[in-house]
Amino acid sequence: MYNFLPGRQESNFVFIALTKQGIQLIQKLTTKITTKTTKKTRKKTSELTLADINVLFYILNNLTYENTATIPQQKIICSDLNLSQKQVSISINKLIEKKIILKINISRTYFINPEFFYLGTDKKNKVIKWENLEKNTTNN
Repeated sequence: MYNFLPGRQESNFVFIALTKQGIQLIQKLTTKITTKTTKKTRKKTSELTLADINVLFYILNNLTYENTATIPQQKIICSDLNLSQKQVSISINKLIEKKIILKINISRTYFINPEFFYLGTDKKNKVIKWENLEKNTTNN
């Protein structure tokens, strides 16, 4: 298996499931929409930038069978992806806001929304865990 990130160990999984919902979400969030900024100018933007997608795939590269990903310190991610620390932070916050990932109470660990991406075959229990974690996060 080819390792895309320099200095990172290869993982032992063979595939990751990207659901149809996940494909639709990525397509929707990366489609450029034209918005008026002033009477004369228009700006094409998307909800997720290329940097956001790179951070998402970086996180997914650390995915475990529990559908969690523990990522290294942001300065390492910055170096690996050639992004600023501010951009990495913004990207992670966008992914949380779009309910693609959810921060859990373990340092630098995120639960990945199994409606979009999951590792292994136990999607149903992962969806239940996501729903429970999401309820606990919004109640706190």
